[in-house]
Amino acid sequence: MAQKKITIKDVAREAGVSVATVSYVMNHRTDIKISDETRKKVLQVANLLNYTPNLAAKALASSQQHLLGITYEKTSLPLMKAQQMMMLETFLEFFRNKGYEVILIDAGAAEQYDQVDALICYGVTAEHFHALGDKNFVPLIAFDCDVSDNHFFQINNDYHRLATDAEAAFDGRDYTYLLLQPENTKLREAVEQAFPTVRYVRSGEEELRTDTRYLITDPILDSLFGKQSNVYYASTFCNSKLELLYQALDSAINRRAADIHNLTV
Repeated sequence: MAQKKITIKDVAREAGVSVATVSYVMNHRTDIKISDETRKKVLQVANLLNYTPNLAAKALASSQQHLLGITYEKTSLPLMKAQQMMMLETFLEFFRNKGYEVILIDAGAAEQYDQVDALICYGVTAEHFHALGDKNFVPLIAFDCDVSDNHFFQINNDYHRLATDAEAAFDGRDYTYLLLQPENTKLREAVEQAFPTVRYVRSGEEELRTDTRYLITDPILDSLFGKQSNVYYASTFCNSKLELLYQALDSAINRRAADIHNLTV
């Protein structure tokens, strides 16, 4: 079945504005007073719905650069910096094998990056994500962060499944989930709701108790503590998660409709 053609009325309805306002924005009318907030909202919705005037749509289809931008959250914690660099190297290798080049976007910045086909926001706060969204009208994908916006794909861990796996690994005995503290507030809340006992690691100099069982999912913590018999390591940066990210990017870049945007693995 052919996909329904998006019209200017669809954009107006989703953006909560009039058809005339959408027309003014899309035609770059400067003689009509439209707030920056409304203009950004219309452009974001038009991008998400893949609505463009006919001539612009043809240009858009041929303008893909096979270039992705990746940004992350600034941190002063050495362990978090080390994990970010580890993840960025993994992103780089994975997407090069998919035919994409990757550039690193200044952490914490919210600038306009027109040269990329999409932006991957890794571990950022919802505020950082939406600040980027206000500046950019290319697809944004949230990875390891909860942005609470159904218009955008977000790929996160299934913490309830992880909890079930850990309970099985420890035969139902008590354990502590040991991890680096997420900067994203809602993601941190999801962790603390899914696990009875959570402990955040900051320096890496902490010692683990021998009489306590630990679940670890961060690769950098596994490199520090994973050799101990009371530690169960379940990697959350696996190939299946990267493939899910790639599928979301492919759908977003090619403006294919998707019923589910909140993806977990």
